[in-house]
Amino acid sequence: MYTNKTEHYQFPQYVATDFPSILVDVNQTYAKIDELLYQLETQSGGSSETIHHMETEINNLKNSVNAIESVVATLTADVDTLKGQMNNDTDGVIKQLSSIANSITDLNRRVTALEH
Repeated sequence: MYTNKTEHYQFPQYVATDFPSILVDVNQTYAKIDELLYQLETQSGGSSETIHHMETEINNLKNSVNAIESVVATLTADVDTLKGQMNNDTDGVIKQLSSIANSITDLNRRVTALEH
């Protein structure tokens, strides 16, 4: 989820706590898209060549945003996978430690029995 929106077209803008810091790029891209669209809207007597160039830039920026969002989604999935693996690994270590503790307790009982 995003916290802020762009001025003219209300594109999402993220803050650092919204997602990974890679989204700084997304913010800049959305701001550029917003500014280019605003220029298209407010420009009077603009040449069709200028408008075409701006539309091309907007499409390029949209593609960049899509690529960044895809990377963020992949990284988020990777982090979730790693969290799951870490939890599984932690459970395994705890079980091993418990087994070792039980073995030590058993060995202590045997030593005590041999001492008497």
